[in-house]
Amino acid sequence: MKKQIILFAFLAAALAGQSQDFSAVCSTGQTLYYTITSDTVPYTVKVVAPQGGYSTSISGALSIPATVSHEGIDYSVTAIKTGTFYFCTNITEVTFPNSITTIGDYSFFQCSNITSIVLPNSLDSILDHAFTKCSSITNLTLPNSIRYLGASAFSQCTNIRGDLIIPNSVTFLGESAFYHCDSITGLTLSSALTVIEDHVFTDCGALTGTVTIPEGVISIGIEAFYGCNSITRVLLPESLTEIRTGAFDGCSHLTGTLSIPNAVTFIDEMAFNGCRRLTGIRLGNSLTRIGYATFCGCRSIVRLDIPANVTTIERYAFAECERLTWITLPRALTSLGDAVFTQCYQLHGVTCYATTPPELGNYVFDQVDSNLQILVPCDCIDDYIAHSDWGLFTNYGEVFGASLVVESINESQGTVSISEYPTCENHFATFRATAKNGYHFVRWSDNVTDAERTVEVTEDIIYTAYFERNSNPHAIDPIEETAPATVTTGHESIIVSNAEWQQVNIYDLTGRTLFSQKVDNATYHVPHTGIYLVRIGNRRTFKLMVL
Repeated sequence: MKKQIILFAFLAAALAGQSQDFSAVCSTGQTLYYTITSDTVPYTVKVVAPQGGYSTSISGALSIPATVSHEGIDYSVTAIKTGTFYFCTNITEVTFPNSITTIGDYSFFQCSNITSIVLPNSLDSILDHAFTKCSSITNLTLPNSIRYLGASAFSQCTNIRGDLIIPNSVTFLGESAFYHCDSITGLTLSSALTVIEDHVFTDCGALTGTVTIPEGVISIGIEAFYGCNSITRVLLPESLTEIRTGAFDGCSHLTGTLSIPNAVTFIDEMAFNGCRRLTGIRLGNSLTRIGYATFCGCRSIVRLDIPANVTTIERYAFAECERLTWITLPRALTSLGDAVFTQCYQLHGVTCYATTPPELGNYVFDQVDSNLQILVPCDCIDDYIAHSDWGLFTNYGEVFGASLVVESINESQGTVSISEYPTCENHFATFRATAKNGYHFVRWSDNVTDAERTVEVTEDIIYTAYFERNSNPHAIDPIEETAPATVTTGHESIIVSNAEWQQVNIYDLTGRTLFSQKVDNATYHVPHTGIYLVRIGNRRTFKLMVL
């Protein structure tokens, strides 16, 4: 009630402050009032409300004129002022001329019988609450000229249907802009956005399919997609650094593996709470903290690997992940909050690389198998058993603390194998590269040319084997015709299409893995021009130049 009183007071003040210079009858028969905004060339006016507002005095189809004459001067109509048609519930449709650049705050607020609006190609800005609660609008086409969509611009326009396209001209999309527009079924976002504001698509429950957040977006705001429970996939850009409270809370139809970009340092509380159909989560390597109940209720996740830099996992972060079977915790971890893994009924193993036992809150492993297997770094079992909380577990084992990855740059050219893994007793590993028919082994990613080698593993490390064709070591690899996928290049990007949810790996020529994810379609922006290798599944490899 307090909010409504403030709103009404604001509008009353705005309307009382409006003074009209003249009036004229428009082509659809209504008398409109104008204030002169420029009395020199170019002559301009804006549409304003008369004293006390239009209210029921204006009705039917309304066509705002492009020009209006007064005392022998033709004025261009460039704006609709704040609250001009507020609560004019008898208006049924509005057409704007190609002279309008701004539609003001609350200008058509709660005009609940407008079924159609025609927005002009001259339009630059739709300000806050301009069409809030215009609940009968069924179609919305935003012009390519528009730059600014204010807070709650189309909030609670519950009958806007079909695909919503935010043009690439839009640089700002305000808080709650499409809040509770629960008939929108598809969404394309502007490539010029840098922030997805708070609540912008909250409760858009009919929104389905894939939501692609454009490259360049750095933050997804509070409850931005809360309750969008028909979305099946969300693709997050590499530019993203922040996912705020409840951003995708209740998106219960998200499926497959969710990939959190490497630049994200913190996932805020309840960001993916209740996403019960996600089967996997790939967390970015810059992540340092996971917030309260972030992935609570993600019931279909089977395995969880927490990145190396995470120090804190807050309470209930993974509670009720009922199918989770194994968790890997990093060396940097210092604490687990209350009930982090409560009701993870199928959990039977935890690998914790922290040499100092992380502090445990209350009920961290409540309703988890009491015979939970816990693997800890070499020579650390006694420290864990001596800990007041970790000491309650009895099924301990040791794990070597550094990871070794050995991979082939192209499995159609050659394979790799490990014959001896490092252990707590023996830190050495032995592995080999084997070329396929028509190819020969060239080198490992550290430039060693021995196909079989033994190394001491003292830190996390990846060795990549490189091969070349025997006949012409500089040939571009032919594309095998065993899968429907295609790979093309764009401006500083690699575009993968129709991969049919196979594993897609993108490597540079130093052997670094730049992208690794199961996708159908994806666009990866490369760090610089040059030659890259793209492997799709285990059957198809592309070698291409990106300019």
